[in-house]
Order: sequence, then structure tokens, then C-alpha cells
Amino acid sequence: MEFWKHHVADGVPDPGSTVGSEYARCADWLAAVHELNMTAYQQLLADWTVRHRLRRNLWREIDARKLPREKR
Repeated sequence: MEFWKHHVADGVPDPGSTVGSEYARCADWLAAVHELNMTAYQQLLADWTVRHRLRRNLWREIDARKLPREKR
């Protein structure tokens, strides 16, 4: 389990490489990171907030899973 806690963020697909506006897989992985490694979750979310801020469907998927994030 320690391995997964440490490396779970490595498996998260980048929303920038997603074809179309289907971000469910990215949000599912982000939810797994949230459960296993809060520090990695916060770092990933901070990165996505900057790089993928305009991807409304990504943020809808994240909000649908009730994952915490800073509101704008």
C-alpha cells in the first residue's frame, strides 16, 4: 500500500492529452490520489488549476465527485 500512496499521482492522465471533452478518467484518478496521498492531490490540483483552468468540463467532472478545491 505504501507504494501506491507514494506513486498514485504518477498514473494520473494529463487532461491536456485528452481527446474531446471527456475528463471522467482524469477525475477518477484524481479522486484516487485524494484518497491515498493528500499532498500529491494538492500539488496536482494546483498544477491543473494553472495549466487547465479553461477546461470547464474537467472542473465539472471534479466537482461532480465532490473533490475539494479552491473556488475562484
